[in-house]
Amino acid sequence: MKKWIFCLSMSLLFFSSETLLAQMKDPSNKAPVRQAINTLNAKFMQAWSDGNAEGIAALFTTDGILMPPNVASVEGHTAISDFFSSLISNGASTLKLETVKFVSHGKSGHEIGKYTVTDGNGQSVDSGKYIAILGNDNGQWKIQSFIYNSDLPPSMY
Repeated sequence: MKKWIFCLSMSLLFFSSETLLAQMKDPSNKAPVRQAINTLNAKFMQAWSDGNAEGIAALFTTDGILMPPNVASVEGHTAISDFFSSLISNGASTLKLETVKFVSHGKSGHEIGKYTVTDGNGQSVDSGKYIAILGNDNGQWKIQSFIYNSDLPPSMY
């Protein structure tokens, strides 16, 4: 019985990582990276809407780096969580991320996208573009580096 459970567990582990292994063997197979980006973006937007800055930080690798405009880079889960907590508490209630382009590099990939932030009244408070570098962290795709820039004129900061 124990051998059967072990074999079943190993089979499930193998098949659950099959798409990731296929991506590593064939970088032209973009489906796993696209799915990972869609999942990360959905989790990011949901955590933002929930006011869950820790949930956003958890989407980054432990040594993840956030590079916001006009301030120093932010590194690590605690600092990233603190940064997003500050943004969310200042009235930015909804975030929309839209992938424009993504490229797979086997065990990593990058996404180029657009973002829009609205307040509680649905009014746009910021919009811009971003680049996210993604990496595989123990079988899960996470954000290694994230840089964004506003499309608003500098006087609006």
